[in-house]
Amino acid sequence: MLALCITVKNEEALLADNLRYHRAAGVDAFYIFDDGCTDATLATLREIPGVHIAPSVDPAAFLDHPHLGWIAARAFTLITGRQTLNAHVAFQQALLAGHQWMISLDADELLFIDTPQGLENSLRRFFTALPPDIEAVVFKPAELIPTRLDASHPLRENGYFRTRCRKNSRRVQDPYTGQSVTIHDFIGHTTGKSAARIRPDIIHQSVHQFTSFDHGPLRRKKAYWLLHYNISSFPNFIAKFRRFHDHPDTYLNGAPIEAPRSLWMKMCNDPHLSEADLLRYYQENLLEDVTKLEHQPGVRRFQKVAAFFAV
Repeated sequence: MLALCITVKNEEALLADNLRYHRAAGVDAFYIFDDGCTDATLATLREIPGVHIAPSVDPAAFLDHPHLGWIAARAFTLITGRQTLNAHVAFQQALLAGHQWMISLDADELLFIDTPQGLENSLRRFFTALPPDIEAVVFKPAELIPTRLDASHPLRENGYFRTRCRKNSRRVQDPYTGQSVTIHDFIGHTTGKSAARIRPDIIHQSVHQFTSFDHGPLRRKKAYWLLHYNISSFPNFIAKFRRFHDHPDTYLNGAPIEAPRSLWMKMCNDPHLSEADLLRYYQENLLEDVTKLEHQPGVRRFQKVAAFFAV
């Protein structure tokens, strides 16, 4: 019923756990696109059923596509462009395979539906019960709160998440200017991720958004939650923003990158900043004390997810 698409580059610490979790929740097929892995990411998937692995598609093959040509033109430099093209290919393959729904995620994201019956097959039950007129489901995000310096198993060793709340705004320092930069809600994205019914008339607007070129906007339903393990440790912080060393200063849709993200990309790729400098910055600006989170507005701990990874 449900297919999941993920584009990966060096996600050895995350991907196998991610797929095992979603398999237990009811995902039938995984379309994994290799965007240049140099670690053991793909080798970790050998024993997981329903996995289809392919290299990222060549953007040149889509430059003349009537709906995706503008995305293909930017996909040579933007991973989100390649993700969108990969998701389009996965969508077509899932259509041929007879799957009914598809969603594209990142390796550090989990879908969670809180039901009395528990995690097992929770996604399958949720999508099976949807009315036939619902064409897309938007999973709203909750973002991991950095509480650890290190985490060898990021999905297993973290548990506190921040949900959207007007009181979530906080400030971090810009060491270059001495001024502070505001994080209004989350460190990462705020829009969530969309699943769509797999039909010939539905197509990707972006990697995580769909539209119908026959019938206009899709009829949507909100769902909770998309758990985003955005920054799980200090090494993860360094690796994440070093990976974007040549990233443009805008997203695929042309919107500017948020100020904190732009700052951390600059810092983590600055040869004048030592790892000790970055560690001190992480401790002073991102790391939060778990003992102070229990009564903060918008903070939740997802015990059922933690219990799954504890086994």
